[in-house]
Amino acid sequence: MPPDEEKVAPTSIDIFDQSLASEDVEIDPAANAFQYPPPPSESGNPYRVKLVRGQKGWMQYPGKNGKPGYLATDIECRIVAPDNEAIDGKPLFENFASTMVMQSTRTSRIAGILKAIYETRGQGETIPAHTSHLELSRKLQEEFDREAEVGVWIQWTGFCDVCSSPEKRVEVRGEKRFPPNADGTGHLSEMEHKPCGSIITAQARITRYIGLK
Repeated sequence: MPPDEEKVAPTSIDIFDQSLASEDVEIDPAANAFQYPPPPSESGNPYRVKLVRGQKGWMQYPGKNGKPGYLATDIECRIVAPDNEAIDGKPLFENFASTMVMQSTRTSRIAGILKAIYETRGQGETIPAHTSHLELSRKLQEEFDREAEVGVWIQWTGFCDVCSSPEKRVEVRGEKRFPPNADGTGHLSEMEHKPCGSIITAQARITRYIGLK
């Protein structure tokens, strides 16, 4: 809402009051009012986004042997596409980004995000080889505050609530796994999961962050 626009509270009315004014609207009787709009297409990868800290804030997870643990947060990314108003400003969400160092790569997801931000900015910044969970978190928080831009790669992902269990999550990955639109442009955001008949809804999962020029 624009800052100069006054917020007006709703009022209780009698819908059968003949003096009420009403605006005419056009609807599509065949449309599904309960279907979510599809995520941005994977064909647009990579997307330029600006980073905004999510709603959960920072969390600390317990470490081993009484040591301080790693830190994590959620992230909201907003697509930057001024030439495409259909997706410009559309949010993408990262539910869990942490400073936990993975044994296979010797780095963390937050370190990777910072590296991609620095490459996009192109000012010669680097990730220190010797650092701490707290230092990495503070560096990412600084990027939230300035709404830094970076590139992201997304993948459509949906899961079945009925067939999933704590031990195994039943997922569908990839836009092409979802039904095509009737007009052949893009794909629907929902599909039936044949084994149980439930509906799987696609969301855009951020698979990686990359530096953009």
